[in-house]
Amino acid sequence: MMSASARTHAGRVRPHNEDAAVCRAEQGLFAVIDGMGGQEAGEVAAAIAAVAIAEVPNLPRIASETVLVAAMKEARARILKQAESEPGQKDMGAVATAVRLEDSGRAVAVAHVGDTRAWLVNAKGVRQLTHDHVATAAAEGANPASTKRPVARDLGRKVMDGEWVETGRFPVARGDLLLLASDGLHDAVPAEELTEEFMRLWREGGDADAVTSRLIALALARGGPDNVTVVAVRIGRFHRGRNPRRLGFNVTVGLFLAMAVLAGLTLFGRRLPPVADLPNRVTVATDFGTMPVVEAEAGKTTTISAGSTFDVRGTQVRGVDWRIEVGEGGSFALEQTTVQLSGALTVVLAQGASLRIEDSRLEAGSIRVVSTGGGAIVLKNVWLGTAAVYEGPVAARETNVALLGGPPAVEGAPAAPSEGVPTEGAPTKPAPVAPGAP
Repeated sequence: MMSASARTHAGRVRPHNEDAAVCRAEQGLFAVIDGMGGQEAGEVAAAIAAVAIAEVPNLPRIASETVLVAAMKEARARILKQAESEPGQKDMGAVATAVRLEDSGRAVAVAHVGDTRAWLVNAKGVRQLTHDHVATAAAEGANPASTKRPVARDLGRKVMDGEWVETGRFPVARGDLLLLASDGLHDAVPAEELTEEFMRLWREGGDADAVTSRLIALALARGGPDNVTVVAVRIGRFHRGRNPRRLGFNVTVGLFLAMAVLAGLTLFGRRLPPVADLPNRVTVATDFGTMPVVEAEAGKTTTISAGSTFDVRGTQVRGVDWRIEVGEGGSFALEQTTVQLSGALTVVLAQGASLRIEDSRLEAGSIRVVSTGGGAIVLKNVWLGTAAVYEGPVAARETNVALLGGPPAVEGAPAAPSEGVPTEGAPTKPAPVAPGAP
């Protein structure tokens, strides 16, 4: 069965994330987009491009190169139109790599503009499917070794000569690893090291979520100088129009919206409200590492599809109720996160689903974990406003878990426990709550 995952991170230097991703496994459609033009404009351009690519029709017997090129051209037209209407966004643009599996799943089409990249990894080695569109040293009048050269093509340039979208088609087989990434990965990690890591990940045969996690961590370990986004696809069974595990329209749209929020996209500029809601549906994998505050309304439920992963990292979740329902084999994780609810926090785990909470604090009227069997629950360095209640066949592993003792937490910073609260086995300090922290 095919496995797919998308992750993005602002990096260790830049305060904002201007990358975006499209990950629609049921349609065999994936993309990485890197916005340019500054905090506001870059993320707007990336959002516009992501929407245009996500709209590629999921119809059989349509050449993938044709629809991907059309999506790139539509993205450019929309970006230019938006730039003309907003003076502060006049220089914005984006680079992108998009791929679409052919109807039989035995080949993949690639459309590419700029310096995002795609690779295919299998027993034959690592094959880069794109080449960077960058200015030549002569054109720039500079020493090619002095600095990174600017891109020569992007989705925002007013004049583009000839066929400026590069395309290709490549055979794939089950077990192959298809990777897409922004330059935050391949600029931070030396090519030889990156090739070795790609081969190691392919040989290990882990699912796509493990691949994206490792590659993001690798970029951060090498300094994380830029936003970094990775999409990984472990090629498996796929047939457009007859996929037995095809997801509905609402699920796929929900994933895209989750990815848009994840990347901090502001498609509607200043007209967006300052607080973003949690998604209703999640499929494949998302990481809310760039969202400082999200709201949980009364009766709010987030559904995580079977086999999918939802990570909330470096975030403040506030509101009334939050119920998370994790499908069979799926996983839900909170890391470096504060949850402050006036109502209930409830996690329901289907067969084989897992819950992991680390370096976080949870305050709610009640905290309940319900398992139907076979799930894994891990709490590590967690502060609780009230004791968690486990229901069903649950085997929870708790390490450094303690009840909060002092006054309510100040927004954005956890409070230390009051004197007299037992500290044996408790965290040595309150769990960090650093929105956006890696």
